[in-house]
Amino acid sequence: MSKLDLYRLDEPPLPPITLRRSDADRVYEVAVGALLHNPRTAAGLLDELRRAAVVADDRAGPEVAGIGSYVEYVDQHVSPERVQRAQLVLPEDARAGDTLSVLSEFGAALLGLSPGQSIVWPDRRGGTERLTVVAVQPPRRAARSGAPVR
Repeated sequence: MSKLDLYRLDEPPLPPITLRRSDADRVYEVAVGALLHNPRTAAGLLDELRRAAVVADDRAGPEVAGIGSYVEYVDQHVSPERVQRAQLVLPEDARAGDTLSVLSEFGAALLGLSPGQSIVWPDRRGGTERLTVVAVQPPRRAARSGAPVR
């Protein structure tokens, strides 16, 4: 056990995450580009990249939250009963309401998770949020169901 693990005994361990190679490459570029103007989230995103299992695009299942995926999740601090839905996108594709940039706190936290996984993530107020993924829908399936895809 490292000193860092001892410091975080009251926090649950971070869940394992999986990233598609193409997503990992794009997210790395976004995180490095954001280090000067959004260092906290960029550093968190780089930490996530370091601990992720990066796999070939065709080896990651459709249940892995990646760029373009629609993620249904619950914010345990806001309302454990209310399921929210958003599409994970690159910062330049973010728009109000129905998207989460991977450079946002929640977008960075949800990236790489699968249904049933939870993560405790720092929020903007200096506290933490516990997010639980309920479902992940890949962009192609979302398009067939009538949901908009960018």
